[in-house]
Amino acid sequence: MKNVPSDDIPLSPDVLRLIVNLEKQLAEQRDQMKKTEEKTVQLEKNFKILIRELLHSGCINVPERRKMIKRSVITQEAVLNLLQKKGVISKREFLKEIKQLVQRERKTSSE
Repeated sequence: MKNVPSDDIPLSPDVLRLIVNLEKQLAEQRDQMKKTEEKTVQLEKNFKILIRELLHSGCINVPERRKMIKRSVITQEAVLNLLQKKGVISKREFLKEIKQLVQRERKTSSE
């Protein structure tokens, strides 16, 4: 029959000290990790506040810019549809005018 290990394992004092030191180091590292997590959470809050303030002051306008582009495209389509229904302008004339405006803008921005 095989020897069944007992619940008591004899450990030398050196091994016990090593285990205790490792346990202390683990506890210290856990504390450091908690402090780091708390700092990270605080930094995230500060960034959110900063972004909110920058949005409020008008320094950054990223989400609104996207909405404005969508609105302008939809508005242009609506204007084009109305003008076509009224027979005032054709789609070809409208596109020609847009191309001319883009060319003028490029010339003025390059100068």
